[in-house]
Amino acid sequence: MIVIAGGTVLTVDDADHVYAPGHVVLDGDRITAVGPGSYDPASGRADAEVINATGMVVLPGLIDLHESLTEVENSKERFGRRPTEVAYEAGLLGPRTVAAHCVWLSDTELGMMRETGTQIAHNPSSNAKLGNGIARVPEMLAAGINVGLGHDAAESTNNTRSPMFTPLVPGDRAHLYSHLVYAANGSAVDTTIVDGRVLMRGRRLLTMDEDRILAEANAGFTRIVDRING
Repeated sequence: MIVIAGGTVLTVDDADHVYAPGHVVLDGDRITAVGPGSYDPASGRADAEVINATGMVVLPGLIDLHESLTEVENSKERFGRRPTEVAYEAGLLGPRTVAAHCVWLSDTELGMMRETGTQIAHNPSSNAKLGNGIARVPEMLAAGINVGLGHDAAESTNNTRSPMFTPLVPGDRAHLYSHLVYAANGSAVDTTIVDGRVLMRGRRLLTMDEDRILAEANAGFTRIVDRING
């Protein structure tokens, strides 16, 4: 038995319960209990493994599925079946399960999602960043599957402004550089200095007429749109 305790538990039941703190109990391949407060070892088995999730978010019923084609090929090699087929046979799918990504679903697997009432979290920005493919959202909706939008964490969206972005390790210059390379973009830059000359301060260009550049760019964009609509 495994107990995940101390974290903020977000459920996917009809009531959308939030337990802060809460605990989740797993016995074998099944979630047997989800509830508020700390876990009382006296109420369970003495050999239970307790995972301290303090400061973390626990999402029982959320699984990544078909995020990449590599995942599909690995599943076929290991189990002789595609990921959703494995989850279906194991009884993991259902109305209380949220399957994230689902980029490479076959027609058969779409049918399994519809049959079981499994929810799908579509993560377009993450899929685009990782180059994992394009999910079959129109087919999912046409099949009556409930599809929601997800973000797959701030690190997957090139957005360092999010409070969810991984905190910097104090004094670790390599960690700072990794953040800048991995997830920063132009919106994160305030001042630029080249060869001792300040070219931008407070996000305002000092050596170019920014308003004129934007006006010309917008005019060029309008001309292209007009030409397309012809």
